[in-house]
Amino acid sequence: MNNKSYLIIACASIVILLSMGVRQSFGLFQTPVAQTFGIGLAAFSLSLAIQNLLWGLSQPFIGALADKFGSGRIIALSAIAQVIGLLVLANATSIWELHLGVGVIIGIAGSGTTWAVLLAVVARNVPETRRSFFFGLTSAMGTGGQIIIAPINQISINTFGWVDTIFMLSVLLIIIIPLAYVLRGKAPNSSVREDAAETLTAMLNKARKHSGYLFLTAGFFVCGFHVMFIMA
Repeated sequence: MNNKSYLIIACASIVILLSMGVRQSFGLFQTPVAQTFGIGLAAFSLSLAIQNLLWGLSQPFIGALADKFGSGRIIALSAIAQVIGLLVLANATSIWELHLGVGVIIGIAGSGTTWAVLLAVVARNVPETRRSFFFGLTSAMGTGGQIIIAPINQISINTFGWVDTIFMLSVLLIIIIPLAYVLRGKAPNSSVREDAAETLTAMLNKARKHSGYLFLTAGFFVCGFHVMFIMA
């Protein structure tokens, strides 16, 4: 491995740390947002539920776009979209704008700055014999983001208010945009003729018939359900 590989791993880790740190902090905004809009906690919880469902469902498609158009473009555009989603939240005047900003926009855009795209970038730039180690290292940064950013958000909400804290999170996500340049690149088979390449539908059909994929999905479902349930 050369210095470029380590730089890519570092940038991918920072992107996941920032993106997941922001995503896992939304539970802290429930009470102040509900008080501002005069709504129950269940309303904002619905926004978070929409976000997490779309985040999971969109990952195969966002990953396919990254393979086709390049990971750097998708990461940068996803970061910009997440900033837009946060700004929609900060300037929202109705519950539907909450669902749009926090639920739909951030839910889909989050797929482009987390594991679906970033681990593929790591895989292209590390030896096959060390992929498991660097997958684990990079993935762990998502939890690191929650540990580091969530407490800071709580302090910021108590000190400056939830709207100003949202603007601060937007600045953090902007950091991802220049990092996306380092993470640019396409999947090795992106230059293969379209008629020879495996389609997304065929890939998903193959995955759903693979026992390893099903067990892995079940494990993530249990983990995700508990983590997101607590967050919401």
